[in-house]
This record gives sequence, C-alpha cells and structure tokens, in this order.
Amino acid sequence: MRFTRHPTKIFVTFEDTEQFDCPMTTADVAASRSSPCLQGIKLPPRMRQCGRPKGQGSTVIGLPKRRGAGRMVLFDKLPSSLKEKIMLSWFVSLTDADSAIKMHWQINEDQVQCRPELVPSACIDADVDMRIIRRYFTDRAWQAVEIVINVKGKSDVYTCGSGTNELGVQSVGCDSCLRWLDFKCVALKAAPKAPRWFCRGCRALLASQ
Repeated sequence: MRFTRHPTKIFVTFEDTEQFDCPMTTADVAASRSSPCLQGIKLPPRMRQCGRPKGQGSTVIGLPKRRGAGRMVLFDKLPSSLKEKIMLSWFVSLTDADSAIKMHWQINEDQVQCRPELVPSACIDADVDMRIIRRYFTDRAWQAVEIVINVKGKSDVYTCGSGTNELGVQSVGCDSCLRWLDFKCVALKAAPKAPRWFCRGCRALLASQ
C-alpha cells in the first residue's frame, strides 16, 4: 500500500493482486487521524490567491502603469472636445485652442493662420465638418478661416503636415488628426504594415488628456 499526495486529496493505492485508487477527502483524513497508516502524513498548505500577479500593474522600473494609455482612436470616434481641439489646431496655436475650449473665449482674426500653405489639408477632408468649431471664432475670424478653406479646396498642391514642403509621392496619413506627412518627416522607409497609423503628435496629445 502506498500514499500519493494531492492538494485536496490523498490517494491510497493497495498493491495486491489488483491495484485501484481510493480517493480520500480532507474530511476523511481528519476523521481517521488515529489510524496508524495515516500518521505522519501532512497535507500541503493551501495557498490563497487573490488579486493580480505581482508586477503586472507596474512598469519595468516599478512605476504604476497608466491604464488605457496608448489607445489611439480614429478621428470620427474621438471625443468631441478632443476632435474640436485638433480641428482648431489647424488654424491656431494649441494654446489658443485650449483657451477657446476651456475658457469659452472666441478666437480673433489676428490669431488665425491665414497662409493656406501652412494649414493642413485635413481641413478640406470630406469626412470633416468644419461647422462644429464655428462658435469658437468671431465673425471676422471665421471669414478668414473660410477664405483659407476655399483656397486650399481649389489648389491641386498638397503640403506636408510638418511644414511648407509639397507632399511627396511617398506619404502617410494619420488616422486621428488626418494630416498627411512625407515618409522622411516621420522616419519611415516604407508604408506601415498596420491598417491604421497615428502620428507622434496625436500620441502625445492623447497622453496629455
């Protein structure tokens, strides 16, 4: 006869003309502790497990991970406040865009970028409704925005979103801010393999939210 340990059971095997396993629960063992054949057998301690494994919620240097960070979202699915901030940044600085949204200030004409070559072509994208940011501009400022949009709509020249250079043949569009950028401006040697691509600026903007 031999004993085999198990976390919750003890298997007693009788080696005779035939072998069979007789499972005994911990309750059976407790009731028959006086039996000489079971004396000296100790059950392994039951380990209590709860929560996440140690280190799973920390970075490699021990800092807590930011849950949800890095989840990029398509332009159409962005929260309205973030979408408006991106659209405003096509025509004004990020500081002015923040002030307009958070302080409910209206943007003046002198704050608007009136050079069409410096405004991203995203403003004439078919999926963009510029009217949703109309309330952030004064009448004269909005007239300046409309002039820029009309000029860019009639032009066949598209500029890189990182500067004034004409957009090259090898370019990629950000699925969040809708800017198009040359491969060389974003350190790409070939088209991204992923079905969606997001620029560094949008990643930083999301991380700041």
